[in-house]
Amino acid sequence: MPSLADVVVKRVDELESNREVYYRARAGLGVSAFGLSIERWPAGSDLYPEHAEPEQEEVYVVLEGSATLVAGGSEHALEPLTLARVAPGITRKIVPGENGVTLLCIGGVAGAAYTAPAFTEEGAPWR
Repeated sequence: MPSLADVVVKRVDELESNREVYYRARAGLGVSAFGLSIERWPAGSDLYPEHAEPEQEEVYVVLEGSATLVAGGSEHALEPLTLARVAPGITRKIVPGENGVTLLCIGGVAGAAYTAPAFTEEGAPWR
């Protein structure tokens, strides 16, 4: 029979957050095998950083709202329950739709053990 530590259930608003935009889901649930966060970007926000992950592939799942994923020289419409994968080294940016967007973000390095960045730990300073 599993112990209480083996099953963790939390609502998003119970997770530590940075200005209610970035939620530390991985640390809050005790996940160690892959990166996991919830991001809530309001309509009109241009604060999502354009970036590339040199080794990590990422999957974005739209939970609420909509967005445009700009990646690999193309734009991709993201709506609820749409999944998108971005390979390592590809520059990406999320542009929230007219009602904003809530994303589930999952990341990991193919063929390697996951090492959590320090800023994703509970209580760590936000970067």
